[in-house]
This record gives sequence, C-alpha cells and structure tokens, in this order.
Amino acid sequence: MTRPRGSAAPPPAAAAFVAPAAAAAARGRLAPPRPSAAVAAGRPAVGAPPVGRVGGGGGWPPLPGWGGCRPPAARVPLRRRGGRVATGVRVARPVGRVVTAASAAAAPSNGNVRPAVANGVAAAGGGGSATPPAPPPPTNPFLRLARFSNRSERLLMVPALLAAVAASAVALCQPLMFGRILGTLLTATTTTVSPAAARRSFAAAIATVAAVYAAEVTATAVWVRLATRATERVVSRLRTAVYGSVVGRGAPFFDAHPPAAVLGVLTSDLDAVQRGFWDNLPRDRGVRAALEAVGALAVVTSMSPRLALVFLAIVPAAATRCARLGMAMGAAAAAEAAAGAAATASATAALRHIKTVVAFASAPVEAGRYGAAAAARSAAADAAGGLKAVLETTNRGAIYAILLAILGVGGAGVLAGSIPLTLLYSCIGYSWSLNFAVQGLNYGVADAGRAAAALGRVWALADASAADAAAAADREVVVPPPPPAGGRRGEVRLRGVHFRYTTRPDAHVLRGVDLTLTPGTTTALVGASGVGKSTTLELICRLYTPDAGSITLDGVDVGTIDRTWWASQVAVVTQEPVIWEGTILENLTYAAPPSLLNTPPPPPPPTTPGIVAAAKAASAHDFITALPRGYDTPLTPDATTLSGGQKQRLSLARALARRPSVLLLDEPSAALDAASEAAVSAALASSAATRSTLVIAHRLATVVAADTIAVMDGGRVVEAGSYGALMGVPGGAFRRLVETQSGAFVDADARAAADAGAAGGGGGG
Repeated sequence: MTRPRGSAAPPPAAAAFVAPAAAAAARGRLAPPRPSAAVAAGRPAVGAPPVGRVGGGGGWPPLPGWGGCRPPAARVPLRRRGGRVATGVRVARPVGRVVTAASAAAAPSNGNVRPAVANGVAAAGGGGSATPPAPPPPTNPFLRLARFSNRSERLLMVPALLAAVAASAVALCQPLMFGRILGTLLTATTTTVSPAAARRSFAAAIATVAAVYAAEVTATAVWVRLATRATERVVSRLRTAVYGSVVGRGAPFFDAHPPAAVLGVLTSDLDAVQRGFWDNLPRDRGVRAALEAVGALAVVTSMSPRLALVFLAIVPAAATRCARLGMAMGAAAAAEAAAGAAATASATAALRHIKTVVAFASAPVEAGRYGAAAAARSAAADAAGGLKAVLETTNRGAIYAILLAILGVGGAGVLAGSIPLTLLYSCIGYSWSLNFAVQGLNYGVADAGRAAAALGRVWALADASAADAAAAADREVVVPPPPPAGGRRGEVRLRGVHFRYTTRPDAHVLRGVDLTLTPGTTTALVGASGVGKSTTLELICRLYTPDAGSITLDGVDVGTIDRTWWASQVAVVTQEPVIWEGTILENLTYAAPPSLLNTPPPPPPPTTPGIVAAAKAASAHDFITALPRGYDTPLTPDATTLSGGQKQRLSLARALARRPSVLLLDEPSAALDAASEAAVSAALASSAATRSTLVIAHRLATVVAADTIAVMDGGRVVEAGSYGALMGVPGGAFRRLVETQSGAFVDADARAAADAGAAGGGGGG
C-alpha cells in the first residue's frame, strides 16, 4: 500500500545518513551525547521527550558540502555536545536547542527566544560549547559532489579505477599485437620459414590477441558495473537529499523558488548529472580516454621518438581548440536545457488546468506561449548544433592530419630503413587510439560543462535551502508543557502583527492585527477580498513569519515552538481540497498525530474508531462506505471520481482526525450543499469545546453560528463581537458588510440552496 507523501515514516535516505554516524559514535569517536542544562532541568512530562528540529527540519546530520543543510523528515532526539550532533557530523553553526516552556520563560525575550552566541560560542548556561565553523564547501561543483559520496562508494571506485587502468593497459597492447601478426605474415611470405612453423606462429599471435580481447572485455565490465553503481548511489542520494531538504522549507522559500523550478532540479538537472557520468564510461570517453591518450603517447615515444614528435606537434593545439569548443557546447546545452524547462513548465501548467483552457477557448494563447518557448529552445539547440559541427570538423581534421603526418614521416623512415614496417603499422594503430581518445576527451569536456551547469543549479538550490534552514535554526526550540489539570490548550493570540510578502515588499498586507482565539469557541474572520484574512491564517499556520508583532499559543511565542509539535496541534482545511494519491484511508491517516518519539506510530487500521469518527463528523462516512471498496477506494490527486463536496469533506475529516488544539478553516463549506453544510456545521459545533476554531467565512449561516466575529479591513481587525452585538452597532463595519455585500453572505446561501436543489441531494458537489 503506497504511503502518501509527507507521512510520518522517514525517507530511506535518512537511515543512510544516520546509521554510519551512529556506528562511528558506538566505536567511541564521539563524546557521549549530553542533554542541555535546560532540558535536564525542565523535560516535559507525559513521556514525550523533546525533539530536535534543527532549522525547521528533521534530525538528519548536515549534508556534506552543504554548509549545514539538513533534509527534514526524520525526527530523532537532538543530542549534541560542543556543536556536534549525536550522528557525528560537525554542524556549520550553533544549532537550535530543545528546551521547555518553563526554561524559556526564565530567559529574557523580545518575542523571539534566541541563544546568546558570540563568535560561535554559546553563552554560559546555554547548554552548548564552542562550535568551530565547518569548512566552506568547495567551489567546484564536482568536488562538492565527491564530498557527498560516502565510504562505500569511494571503496567501490578503487577496484573500478583499477579495472579501468587494466582495461586501458590491455587495450594499448592491441596495436603491438597487430604489428606482430603483420610481422608473422610478412616473415611467412618473404622467407623460407616452413609452413608449419608459420602456422604455429600465426596461431600463437591470434591466441594472444584473443586473450587481450577477453581481458579488456572483463576489465571493462568490472569498471562500468562498479562505476555505474557508485555514481547511481551518489546521484540517488543527492536527489533524495535535495528533495528532503527543500520539502520542509517554509512558504517564503517557495515564493522565491517556484515548485516547477525545484522539480526541474530534481529531474532534468540531476538526470543530466547522471548522464554526464554514464556517457563517459566507454573506452573512448572520460577516464578510459585520458588513460589511453597518455599511454599511447608514452608507448609511441618509447618506440620511435621521431613519430612521437608528430603527435606532439598536432595533438596539443587540436585538443586545446576542441576543449574550448566543448566548453562552449556545454554552455549552449545549458541554455537549451533552460529553454526546454520553460517550455515544459508552460505545457505542464496548461495541461494541469486544461478544463479552464478549454472553457476560456484559450488554446491558441497557450499554443502560442508554448511555441515561443519552443522557439527559444530551438534557437539554443541550433547554436549548440553549430558548435558541434565545428567541433566535429576540428576533430576529424586533427585525426587526418596526424595520420598523414605519420604516414609521411614513418613511410620515409621505412624506405630509408630506419623504421621497421611493423613499427609503423603499430604507430598507425596508436594514432587511431590517440585520436579517438582525444576526441572523446573533447566530448567529455562538453559533457562536463553540461553536468557542471546542472550541478550548479543543484548546489544553488541546496545553498538557498541551507540558508533558509540556518535562519530558522538560530533560535531556541520549545516544547510547551501540557496544560494544567482541567485546563485546555489552544489559546492563540495575535498582537500587533504586521506582514509583507517578500515577493511584494511594497504591499503592506497586515497592519497591526490583534486577534484572540479562545479554546472552546469558534471565531469567524470576515471581510472583503484582499484585506488579509487568508494571510492571517497562513501566519497562524507558520507558513510565514510576521515582520513585527507576536503570535502566541498559551503564552508561548509560536516562532520558538518545535515545528513538529506545532504541526501536531494545528490542522487546516483549505478552500481547495488536497487529495493525495492513495486510498481514502491513507488520505485520512495522512494527518494522524505525529509521534514525538523516534519511532512513528503505525498507520491505524480501517476500523480505528478515531478515523471513522472523524469521517462521520465531516459527513463523509456515508458516501465512503457507499463506495464499492469503502475506505480502501484508491484515489488520484485529481480525484475525478469524487465531487467537489466529497473532496472537501475528506479534507475536513483528515483535519479532524488529527485531533488538533487549533482548527483553521478557509471557507470549508464552499463546495458543500446546504444539507452537508448543516451536518458539518453541527459536527464542528459539537467538537468545538475541545479546540480553538478559526473559520474564514462568506456564508451568513457560518457567521451567525460563530461565537465571535472578527471583521478585517485595511489589514487589521476593526471590529469583533457576537453576531447580535455587531448587528446592533449602527453604521458598524460588520453591519455595513452584511447590508452592502449581500453577495458575500445572503447570495451565497441562496446559491448553496440552489446547488443543493440542482444536485438532488447528491454527493455535495
């Protein structure tokens, strides 16, 4: 059964990072992990130890050469000493410490609790010691990739390179073998050697060549198999780590790095890196070509210095010219790849929203947009093709120039009696080996240029992710204690919250929002479009961080709370329901309460009362059980077999299954008919006693049922109170909203009733 994305189990790469370091710690290479003084003094009760979430991510060690970037997913207790985590990898900066709310309250704070650090040394009592900065990553992208490999891959490359050397050495014997065969045939045809002796000599020469061939084939097989295994492991780990590092970043990161661009790095760029390695494994490319070029020059020099001068007079100039062309080809190929990515993004967006494209008859517009991107790609490909033509011409010209020079100089030596004919024949064979090797090296330079450009984009994304993680890591990490006996968790306070999106710094979205969500009550957030309602919800979700002001949960600044713990307390239902690929059950258990221990809880079975109760509360159980496979019904991300209302109810059930302390609803009933909305509203009302609920509403029925109505205008809350109290204020903001914007309330209810009648009591679509 396929686990939905983002489930509690860590990705396989987590073990690859953690296990070797844990083994090193067991061998005594690391000091025993020591909890900080704050943790020792105030560890939370109820059997849930604090969890390290460095940089908003998980407990993975830093990625080699990433400046401390950690791919988030695996949750392991943070145990460090002197800036060294328990997994045995030195971090690049002082990392966030897990403390309790009690210990955090004892320290002075200006709204964001941060450790006192000067020159990489934590202040006394901070639970840390001197943390020498990690060395900066290499500027060469391939050296960074080499540092990313682990010991097993490096050990694999040792016999692989030995096999490559052996294969090249054996291959360099072939021209000599051919020269000897020619000598044997010449001797048999020009002397009085007996036919039997000639046949024996010829058979021995053929057997030697066959043995050489077999040895080269065997060594080549070993070289290619081990090299592909090592490079595939490195690239696969890099791919997993890049995804793991960016998937846990906040919304501002993806504002600056669109998901389509990130996906391009994960697919096209890393595929180009892999191809760059694999395409240079044959004999005439990469390592083999370099070995045979050097070996051929050495053999020819030992056989005939005069003929070696012919090689040295032509090869360096031709190789330099071809190398420059290869680098230019790499740059042109990178431009072609970028243009191709733009074309793919254009087509992907249009096909993802194909119904809208058809409804608006905008197919010609989309075709034109894709055509422009394809034309840019074609122009880049044409430039690369022109460079390839020049490169091919230079390569072939150099090959023929060397052959002509060898034939001229060597033939003159044969006629003069200073060079044996068999030696000339062998040198011609070495000239072919050298020419093909140099040609392959030139192509390898082009491949390296393409791979370097792709790796540059990979490391740029990794560095951006590391910077984002470092900005989030430089603070305390708090796990609030459980509420007192009889108390309830979930009081959220926003005080003087200001916010601007980094992509729109001139737009002041929130201008001092003051709002309180009280446990056991429902607060409706209303207002015209664009006044900051959804932004307020996103800030409470911690998708963004306020520019000024504070957001607290039960008196604790949410910016200092461990993200995993915070996610266990907050559930959100967006206006557009999200459906993962998997069964209905897997979708409902996607948001099951995460464990704060090392081992995540197993997915609950279909009969788990909590899951069924959540589905019933969301008015989803009946239509789920009416499906042929019930909770095991497979869904696709589009979920075309479900109506809009059914998808919305699944999304609501998933949120309720989390049993959150804070429930955030962004127009949850937008796709529900009147009957389903009434059932969902009743369920929410009955369960509201255990949580704080914030709902962004445009329907009058939802607003009337709320305990508190907060009216937003101009980026701030201008009015708050019950429905009756606000309607009783002459000229009040809420009363004007109801009277002048009936489309947002009364008409919405009328449309819902009309939709219900048209659907005939159907699936809530």
